[in-house]
Order: sequence, then structure tokens, then C-alpha cells
Amino acid sequence: MIRTDGFGCRYCLYNNELVPCCNLNMVLEYSIGKGCEQWAERGKQRFYPGEYYEEHIDKYLSTGIFANPDDEDALCNYLAELLNRPMVKIAALADPLKSMIFKRTIMRFIYSVSDRIRFDFQKAQTAQNRIREALTWTPKRISHGWQGLVKDATENFGEYGFPGNFYKRLFSEGENARDPKMWETMCLDWNRALMNKLKKVKEDATEQSKKNFETQWSNNQKNIERYLDATSTSQEQFRQCWNMMNGLWTTFDFERLLSQVKLQKVYPEISQIVGKMGRISSDTGEEWMALKQGSTQQFEHASHSDIYGVTTGHDLGSLLPSELALFIDDKTENVFIQKYLSDQLQVFRYKSEIMNPERSLNKKPAAKRGPMIICLDTSGSMDGKPQKISQSVIIQAVDIAMKEKRQCFLIAFSVSIKPLDILKEGQNIITLLKKAPAGNTDATQMLDATFKLLESNPEYINADVLWVTDFVMNLTSKDRIEKMQNLRSEGTHFYGLRIGLNQHPWEPYFDQITTIGYVDAQVY
Repeated sequence: MIRTDGFGCRYCLYNNELVPCCNLNMVLEYSIGKGCEQWAERGKQRFYPGEYYEEHIDKYLSTGIFANPDDEDALCNYLAELLNRPMVKIAALADPLKSMIFKRTIMRFIYSVSDRIRFDFQKAQTAQNRIREALTWTPKRISHGWQGLVKDATENFGEYGFPGNFYKRLFSEGENARDPKMWETMCLDWNRALMNKLKKVKEDATEQSKKNFETQWSNNQKNIERYLDATSTSQEQFRQCWNMMNGLWTTFDFERLLSQVKLQKVYPEISQIVGKMGRISSDTGEEWMALKQGSTQQFEHASHSDIYGVTTGHDLGSLLPSELALFIDDKTENVFIQKYLSDQLQVFRYKSEIMNPERSLNKKPAAKRGPMIICLDTSGSMDGKPQKISQSVIIQAVDIAMKEKRQCFLIAFSVSIKPLDILKEGQNIITLLKKAPAGNTDATQMLDATFKLLESNPEYINADVLWVTDFVMNLTSKDRIEKMQNLRSEGTHFYGLRIGLNQHPWEPYFDQITTIGYVDAQVY
């Protein structure tokens, strides 16, 4: 059956139905090929974006299990091999700190490989378009133009399986050059060679980068643990800074970020207003709130003469000999790993226990959260300490967005009105934050960009919008104010962090504006 919608091959039947498109007509980057067996591999996805792998990494970090989702994908195969190594499981899952180090390092590797593959897949669109166009050639055009097409296909895809010399001999005989079936078969071989090339691209990109990743991960672990042992940096401070470092540790960058994070203690208003945006909800849409405090028994350190009994856990320093034997034996090593990850190892319990605070939680229904949108004033009046406070706000907002798995966008007042996805464009965000504030403050374009973003997705209606500014700006037009209020009535929240004591007319149009009224001259 021949397609009648502008393009098709005679084989485009799938489950006895004419399919909307075959592989030659798909958006190569994301689509799953459906269509005929000749032109498409059924159900196989050609390209996975970085977010796809990140979902599986998150599942691994929460369960300790990585089930290979696609054994024909080079990166999936490497991850399956890596993440099922027993020592990698212990190193990556031992505690929250090591999990953080592992997650950011491996995601740096994954996005690097994914971006390289994406670039080559986008380039392949040109070849795909030529194949699609060649299939529409008339017999007359084929007889006059086959030489150049076969020559180009041979030069670019000969090493990936395109039999160029065969088709040169075949089409040299005039009658074959006019045979639509022969021509279609040539295009099919061309398409197969293109797919072989893209598969090789993925394999090469993975192979070239994986050794550097494993070295980087090892170095990150050693350098970070050494630094934290020598300083009083809290785990929360480390997490906020590390989130912004894109998986690459340098002491200089960390300490620069740390100086900004420490401003959250100097100005608690930062955490208060960002916390308003980050009401944590469970995956089932339930919002958790602390109800009461109590205490629980938990040991830290004790001598072995202080043994009180046996319990279960994952403290490797307190293992019973029988559990240690599981790890030593290759046949039972996986049993040990599973018990370790589920806190089911038998360990000694000691009398030397200390009191630690404990909170019990209750839950109440919560609406699904939309994205966090930070509108950052980058005008000249924000130079100096206000800029550092702004950077601290961004860092803490990123931390909350990552914990809540929410999208987080940044809109700069006077630099660019295009929203930046903070979690995907980390390097661009860092570059923007390093720029000296300049220009004037104008809320008009920023509001228009915010409205456009909110209207781009129906799930964004429950967004939290935060303005970080000194509010040295005039009130916007009446229609924009009305639109703000309509959005608020539909579930969007507008918050503000005012840096300074400037009088302004915006207060009635926000859910809350928090003020940092005094900015001292001390450098942190």
C-alpha cells in the first residue's frame, strides 16, 4: 500500500493499519520508530535525553537496584555494569553525603555524553531528509542523478555498511536505475547505515568518557571528604554549594559559593521567603507537617566491651562475624549487599547510647506544586551585597527544587527576559550570577515573560513566583496587575524579597513581601 499523505514507502503497514509515520519521517531526536520492519525497529527509541537516565539513577539511589531499561543502548549498558558492582553500591549508597557526591558526578558524565550524542543526532537530520527526498524521485531523475547520491552515501556511510560499490555497478545498467524497487532498496540500505553510524556514535561517546568519570568520581570523594574533615562545613551547606558545582569539585569555587550560603544565617529572611516557596509535598500529593517532638535512642560510638545485644542496621563497624562471612563468599555477596541496603544486617548493639531529637509527622492533602520562578533584579542598584544576597537565594531555591523534584526557572530583570531552566542550564546561571549588575529595573518585560511561562503549561498554574529586588521601580500597567491577581486567584503565589528599605506600591499585589532592611558592609 502506498502512502497518500505526502511521503511513504510501500511497507508502511503496522498491525494491519496505515501508520502516521515511519522512521524516515520521525523527529529523530526523541521519537520511537513504529512503522514497517524494513524502515523502523519497532519500539526502539533512537535517542534518550539526559532526564531519562536521571530518572533511573534516582530509582537506583533510593532502592539500590538498577534494571537495564535498554540493552541496545551503550550508555544504559555501561550504567548497568557500573551500578551493579558491589563496591560501587556500597560507595554510592553508604550515606547521604556519598550519594550526593555520586549523583552530581555521574549526572555530569551522563549529560556530557547525552549532549554529544544529541549533537550528532541533530546533524543526522540532514542525511535523513536526503533519504526522504530521494524516495520521491521520479525514474527520470533517478537515471540522471543517482551517481552523485550514491557517491555521497558511500563516502559518508560506507564504513557503516552502505554497499556503495554494489549500487554503482547495479545502477550502471540503465534499466536498474529506473526500477523503483531497486531505488527503494538502496535508500533502505542507506537508512540502515545511518542507524549503524548513530549507534556507533553512542558507543564511542560512552567509551571515551567513562574512564574520566570514574577518575573524577574517585577524586571528588577523596577531596571532598578531606575538605569536610578539616572544616566545620555542615551537610546542608555542602549540599547547597555542591548542587551548583555541576559535579566538578574545586576548593576555590566551593568556598566562593559557601560565602554566599553563609549569608542565610546572617539574613534568616532568605530562608523564610524561600521556604514559603518550598512547602514539601509527598509523591502522592500529601503535604507533611511536623506535629510534635520527642526523643529516641541511637548509639554513636562505644567500646566492644559495652555490647548490649544484637539488632539490625547497616553499621559496617559493628557486624556480626556471620554477616561478614556473607560478604567474603562470592556466592552470597549479593545477599550481603541487599541486606546492607535495606538496613537488615545483624549488628551488635551497645549500652552507650545517646538521646537524639525525633519528630513525628502528620500529613494533610496538598495540591500538586508547579514550578518555582525566580525573577531576579540585575540592575545597577543591586550591586554589592544585594547581589550576594540574591545569589544566596538562588542557591537555596535550587536546593529546594532538587529535593522536591520541581522545575525552577530564572528570569533576569535587566539582562534577559528569556526564562532559564536553572536545573538544566547550570553553567549559564553561574555565568549570569557572576556578571556585575547594570541597567535599569523595568517590571513590564519581566512580567510578560512570567505570564508567557505560566501559560505555556497547564500544570504551571500552582507555581510559586519570587521577586528578588530592591523594588526601586514603578507600578506596571493596570491590565498586568489584573492578570497577576487573576493568576493568584487560580493558585499561583507571588512572593517578594525586598533588599533595602525603599518605599514601593507593590505590597497589595503579592502574597507576601519579606524585607531585608539593613545590609551591612562586612564581607563574608
